Amino acid sequence: MCNRQDGEVVYVDWMPQKDQDTGKIQTPKPDFYHTMHDGPIMTVQRSPFFMDILLVVGGWNFTIWKEAVVSGPILQSAPNPIRMTSGFWSPSRPGVFYISKVDGSVDVWDLLDKTHESSITQSVSPSAITKIYPHAVSHKQHLLAVGDSSGTLHILEIPWSLRLPAPNEVTGVANYFEREVKRRGFVVQRWDFREHEKRELEAEAKKKAGIAPNVLLTDEEIEYRLKLEYQAYMVAEGNFLRELGITKEEEPLPQT
Repeated sequence: MCNRQDGEVVYVDWMPQKDQDTGKIQTPKPDFYHTMHDGPIMTVQRSPFFMDILLVVGGWNFTIWKEAVVSGPILQSAPNPIRMTSGFWSPSRPGVFYISKVDGSVDVWDLLDKTHESSITQSVSPSAITKIYPHAVSHKQHLLAVGDSSGTLHILEIPWSLRLPAPNEVTGVANYFEREVKRRGFVVQRWDFREHEKRELEAEAKKKAGIAPNVLLTDEEIEYRLKLEYQAYMVAEGNFLRELGITKEEEPLPQT
């Protein structure tokens, strides 16, 4: 997974493959691409507990993606009033990650506590934060390194509630991601159903209005229809020129 400066998320396999049509060795087309962020993406990071789960931070929101789900992210935050600068997963709790912002604060998200807003917001620096990095010094001490745009490094100690996982937290977070995947699939299914229903209603309305549905023509039928339209145009042009007196009555019309 990679990103662009306009906030577009692109998922592509960079391994060159042989094209079946041309026989050339080239990089295949992206599996999917979505514009889910309203600014440059600053972080793309895999979860240390789930290798198919990725955290993407950019602009004023963040998204969580699951590989093999191509319709979009399984979780997307609401736009934040403050632009986000980076993100990092907790090394000890699968449902916790940290988001830094330009106002010098750090949001702590705990998916087992809340999914619509951060659990904690900690003000760290008067300058914009550029990088954060949580590190487990020991089982009893975890630190969070925070660097800002003025070149200052801040070291914060992570409290025990954010470093010690809850019982069966890995299973609980995995179940949460699985429910979001199913929810995403249901939403896509409903979209497809609504689009199909809309097309059927439009076709029924055209039928009631006496409008014939679109029919696919063969190349021969298209050529014949264009020839008839051209002949009709030449006849109309000849009549118009005779009315203006440019051509005489006895002059034959141009032939196709």
